[in-house]
Amino acid sequence: MHKPSSERIPSQWQNNAYPKPQTSWQVSNAPQTLEHDLEAESLIHTAAAAAAAASGCVAQVQDLERRLAADAGLRPLATTPLRYIESALDLEAFLSDILADIEPTTENSVSGSVSGTGSSGLSLDKTCAFKKAVAIDLEAHSYRSYQGFVCLVQISSVDCDAVIDALALRSALADPSGAFIRLLRHPRVVKVMHGADSDVLWLQRDFTPAARIVNLFDTARAAQLLGEPSVSLAHLISCYARDEDRTADPASLRNGSRDALASEKRVFQVADWRIRPLPSSMLHYARQDTHYLLYLYRVLSTRLVQETDPNSPETNRLQQLWLKSADVALRRYALQEVAADAHLKVARQYKAMLSDTMLPLLRDLIHWRDQIAREADESPPYVFPNHFLIALVRETPRSPFQLDKLLRRLGLARGRCLLSRSTKCARRLLALIRARLSVARAPGRRHALRSQRPAVERLAIEASGVRPPWRRPGTQATSHQRRHEEDDRRPT
Repeated sequence: MHKPSSERIPSQWQNNAYPKPQTSWQVSNAPQTLEHDLEAESLIHTAAAAAAAASGCVAQVQDLERRLAADAGLRPLATTPLRYIESALDLEAFLSDILADIEPTTENSVSGSVSGTGSSGLSLDKTCAFKKAVAIDLEAHSYRSYQGFVCLVQISSVDCDAVIDALALRSALADPSGAFIRLLRHPRVVKVMHGADSDVLWLQRDFTPAARIVNLFDTARAAQLLGEPSVSLAHLISCYARDEDRTADPASLRNGSRDALASEKRVFQVADWRIRPLPSSMLHYARQDTHYLLYLYRVLSTRLVQETDPNSPETNRLQQLWLKSADVALRRYALQEVAADAHLKVARQYKAMLSDTMLPLLRDLIHWRDQIAREADESPPYVFPNHFLIALVRETPRSPFQLDKLLRRLGLARGRCLLSRSTKCARRLLALIRARLSVARAPGRRHALRSQRPAVERLAIEASGVRPPWRRPGTQATSHQRRHEEDDRRPT
């Protein structure tokens, strides 16, 4: 078995010297939208409709409740085997074992059960015949990549927890005929995930558009339907796992409070999941993300069944859950251009009151940074952080010396290195600043700017929540400000 090291937890924000694994595969950062996989989407629709229809059948609901109640135990973390998988043969063997005892069925077997019975047009005799459930989660890295990439795939069954090295097994996981894709699309296996909105997109982006999840059960949506005060995984574990897994393992998350769970999650969410070998604490956290999901699936399903009135469709929580989860599974990955209001969001983030000449410059700088990030396959914040763009807008350096001085003052050694290596990049930046300033100083521009002052003030207030000094109650305006206000009121 893999023996991880016991090193400290490295943060993705600090571990900048680590090699970029994405150099070993082809990356395209051009704007794109994946095509529809009509077969998979039809299968997702049909499976969700079948499960939802079964939720409205009294006999099916009672049968599901009995099966869940009979298998509601939680295997302690300390006694659950852990497999670290980094070879294609081990991956195929592990996933084949999960699928082995499921009766042979094709992907169209659910849609093939269509008949003329029932309001949905689906035969209900086998619609709830799930043979198995597995829990799935992903860990990804986003700081040293424009789009990000999956580093780990965690899968838990009733027998063991598995952590799969997605960097070493990227091609095996992306094989459309491989066991991983077959598992995701199998209509008789429930896939339990928590807050799968991003995960379903990452699977398509990094592996294959065929990596679509059929029969998704999203525990975050279930918690939402049940009216939980929080839908976080830490909250659900602390509320529902109770005494089921109070082991002697001091590293177990179950031995901590809800605040401790949330705090630990915040630490690992920014951990650098690229590193190999994985520290033991990171491996432990990764397995826990899926270890408790199967138990939560059983508990939350039971509660949804108990709160479901089979004779009242509008209160059928279980039916709503299957349909909401299907909506998540149907999401398609798309890589878009920079958002049109990206510069306004940055201004609001830093409470920056920018004039009407500064905002267009900030917009141009964000597009400039985005182009560099796409070409270098780095995240925009890694290339240049937002506070540097705000400083550029405010100080508008016009020469390489002024630009280098600003970078030194802000402590951006990486930015200095980038601009020193690429004189073309530095020239583009300075030319962009000069061009925007020349537009602002064009003849006849001065009065046009003054006439737009009220709009600029409104934007400043919206961005910062603070009224400009010359507009604050009880503040005496200077003669210069009063002259500007008189110009604003004068007809153009």
